[in-house]
Amino acid sequence: MMIGAAVVNALACTGGNYLFSGNNGEAEKERKRHDLATEELQRAEYEYQHKLRLDCLNQQLRAT
Repeated sequence: MMIGAAVVNALACTGGNYLFSGNNGEAEKERKRHDLATEELQRAEYEYQHKLRLDCLNQQLRAT
């Protein structure tokens, strides 16, 4: 019984690796898309924080 389970487990792992190895090009495209989206998000967050900081400074200058 345990030997049969080990064989099934080994086949499942081998089959999964085979199936995912065929999608290597798709994974590369997805990684590039994800990296680009992350960079755009970081850039947008930086610009938002910069604008927020300038607004805060302007309010402080107007108050004095």
